[in-house]
Amino acid sequence: MVDWFLKEKLGINSRPLPAYASNNRKVSLLDLYMAVKREGGHRRITENGMWAMIARDIGFEYDEGEYMRLIYAMYLDVLVYYYKFKST
Repeated sequence: MVDWFLKEKLGINSRPLPAYASNNRKVSLLDLYMAVKREGGHRRITENGMWAMIARDIGFEYDEGEYMRLIYAMYLDVLVYYYKFKST
């Protein structure tokens, strides 16, 4: 769905899927989305500096928290925003 959304709805073809962390491990976008949702969303996690915890929760090292924040912003935040905006 993310691939379709980025390519068809937004015309973005430059973001490779699947997404990879710094050590060439695939990042499950569903796991990332669910962890962020469970902790209150992108804004809350960013404000409270919780990205390292999110990384750890989905099986990565704490120091990869910044990668998780970037991946979430590049792939999921725009999707979440779009559908929240469209549904209101």
